[in-house]
Amino acid sequence: MTTGWKLGLRTRGPFGYFIHFDPAQEAVTLFKVIESQDAEADVIQEVELSKKEEVYLVPGSWQSFKAVANGQEISLSLDNQSLLFATEDTFNSGKLTISSVKGLGKSAPVSFKDFGVVLNK
Repeated sequence: MTTGWKLGLRTRGPFGYFIHFDPAQEAVTLFKVIESQDAEADVIQEVELSKKEEVYLVPGSWQSFKAVANGQEISLSLDNQSLLFATEDTFNSGKLTISSVKGLGKSAPVSFKDFGVVLNK
């Protein structure tokens, strides 16, 4: 069952990168979603790029999260502490998406304050 919330960079359709925050598993995972190369499998495939365990997200409290994509480098931090780092170049543009998932497609409440996107050209 998928719980937590996801922050994604989608390029076309369901494809791109996403960050999955899972408080129940105390983990944060960076994935890329690509077209499956296996004719027997689903159309899309999730590939884990990096995972950090022992990440404590406290429900009902504010925490600071930062995601930076700079060229091929993707870095994530939580409360000003480095969380994940990956070097990846499958997608170089797309749309920012945020979704909150509680399992089986059900939404879960997530609050944001001082949310912003900085584009470096």
